[in-house]
Amino acid sequence: MLRFDWFLAHRAEARQGRVRGVLRRLGPSWLASPGRRAVQAVFLLLFAALTFYVVWPYTAEPLWQSPGWTPVSVDAVGGAVVLQADDAALPPSLGQRVFLSTIDNGRTRVFGAFTVAAIDGGQLTVHPADDAAKARLDGLAEVFQACTLSAGDPAAWPSHYADDLLRKERLPAETLLSLDPLVGVSTAAAARRINAALYFGAVVLLLCAVVPRVFCGYICPLGTLIDCFDGMIARLGRLIGRRANRHDAAVAASGSFRGRWRFGMLAFVLVAAGTGTVVTGYTAAIPVLTRGTVALLRPPLTAAARGWHQAPPWTPAHSAAVLTLFGVMGLSLFGRRFWCRVLCPTGALCSLPALVSVGVRRVDHRCVKCGKCREICAFDAIAPDYSTRAADCTFCQDCGGACPAGAIHFVPRWSKQDERDNAELTARHGAAKPGAAMPESGPGPAALVGSSRRAWMTVLAGGAAGGLCGWAIGSGRGRSESVVRPPGSLPEAIFLETCVRCFHCIQACPNDALRPMGLEFGLDALWTPRLAADWSGCEPSCANCGQVCPTGAIRPLPIEEKRFARLGLAVVDQAACLPYAGRAECRHCVDQCERAGYRAIEFVRVGTEFDDQGRPIEDTGFLAPVVLADRCVGCGQCESRCFSVNVIRETLLERSAIRVEAGDGKDDRIETGSYAERRRSQGDQPPSNQPADAYLPDFLK
Repeated sequence: MLRFDWFLAHRAEARQGRVRGVLRRLGPSWLASPGRRAVQAVFLLLFAALTFYVVWPYTAEPLWQSPGWTPVSVDAVGGAVVLQADDAALPPSLGQRVFLSTIDNGRTRVFGAFTVAAIDGGQLTVHPADDAAKARLDGLAEVFQACTLSAGDPAAWPSHYADDLLRKERLPAETLLSLDPLVGVSTAAAARRINAALYFGAVVLLLCAVVPRVFCGYICPLGTLIDCFDGMIARLGRLIGRRANRHDAAVAASGSFRGRWRFGMLAFVLVAAGTGTVVTGYTAAIPVLTRGTVALLRPPLTAAARGWHQAPPWTPAHSAAVLTLFGVMGLSLFGRRFWCRVLCPTGALCSLPALVSVGVRRVDHRCVKCGKCREICAFDAIAPDYSTRAADCTFCQDCGGACPAGAIHFVPRWSKQDERDNAELTARHGAAKPGAAMPESGPGPAALVGSSRRAWMTVLAGGAAGGLCGWAIGSGRGRSESVVRPPGSLPEAIFLETCVRCFHCIQACPNDALRPMGLEFGLDALWTPRLAADWSGCEPSCANCGQVCPTGAIRPLPIEEKRFARLGLAVVDQAACLPYAGRAECRHCVDQCERAGYRAIEFVRVGTEFDDQGRPIEDTGFLAPVVLADRCVGCGQCESRCFSVNVIRETLLERSAIRVEAGDGKDDRIETGSYAERRRSQGDQPPSNQPADAYLPDFLK
């Protein structure tokens, strides 16, 4: 008979097996339930991959372009074009599909797609890739001037950031945030609207009805990190000669309020959500982890990729996010998994399906009451009589792996496995093994929060506190309506009821244009994203913030739709603007708006001098910017340019002379519908398709 002693040694034998020896070095829980630890590791790595690779924007590369190609000959009949390269031209590869374009009277003229047929030194032979390009060969024959080769259609709106996210997103970037059931439940209750996270959360709760608290024991990456931190504390305790196991003392300290505080926190969150206030972002497991890790790691990662000068400044909002995460993990100093056992409202919500759970933990007659199961259980789910506390058990199976007698089973509720085991023992030994099967904790409210009056009073007090908190925060709502939000954000009231402050949009934003808010607009707006246009404007080629939002607080807009969404309106401060003040010529905002493709700023002449006859004197005054409201989308490119040059580099101004403002009809915040149709119905001009030079794409026809 084939045996697997090489992998895991038999309980009755002294040999431990090679793999078992490795697991023993990793820790007792690895030895007891390696499968569960492997699943935890997979979800932790998945969290890291989604947050710091898929959502990370700087793997995107702009559209490949190579200027400096001059047509030498054009054979319109044979369909061949020979191009001569200058010294700076970058040759494409043989067989590559390229687009050929040129600047004609300030406009980008595209001749279509061509295929590279031959490369001979500095000359390139290309053939039309389709009939449309072949039909334009006559036009190319008339324009013997420098052309540009592009990997993509230069007439299309730039989308390399959005395309890069789509390329990497084999799994939705917000998957783990959506799997936190408290995220979907609370935001749906607060906004009175169904979102995608609610469906994911419902699936997780259904799984918890099969495998109790499967989210806490297997999926939650925050719980896995807390486990790692617990292991570090245990190893440190052994190194300094103190007891590594703090579990018994923690149980004695926290056992009296084990169910009370966790379910009190859940009542607080849900009642606050019922009043329209979302406090989930401050307490739910995955938002706490995502926000803390992004705030901590985004600046150094940006510095490593682009230099420290590109890293955003550290703010009190970042500090609060990091301290919250460290505080949650630091609670383990009071006992293993202290946050998960005592305070986590997500864990409390996942405990509710224990009332009807299919799986149960059972202990048969072989139990010798050695206490090893209670010692290894990080969730304090085993009572002093070795029965199971249904609200705390996560089916991690650590106790089953640690049991020397093999007396613990994780089986369906209707299983008769323990009876068969006892019958086998009776047949083998002639009598049942001494001891009695431990009672199985039955379903019911008492199994969740305890039967004491104090426990239920804690839950009621948590609900009352949530109601008061929701009322207090909601009474001050409305102060943040002037904040410039990401493109596609829902109306401010619904946005605050839906956003879970997870920092996912901030992580996905190129150039850190989105920044977390502090307390300047109250607790209700804390950690919500805003556009920091003085630092960087919204990228025309990016729509990532809506694509990674787990609750739909930011609508997932296609790049073709996003370019029409108004974040706000650029307003010129004439008291500060250099031309209006008569101090100097300046065209930074105009040039930047042209580069962004919107062309929403034009010049007017101000400060013109007049002669004695009242006629304007030629070349007097300054050209000053005027914002065209029907074209401006409030991307902030103009503000970031003015701030970086006139305020930071040249120190000519104390503040930017052009700023993006929101509210009072200056932005578009709609729940449904098309931004493009809305703009057209209002008679607004679409974003311009004319760039300032040949290096920029011809955005939109």
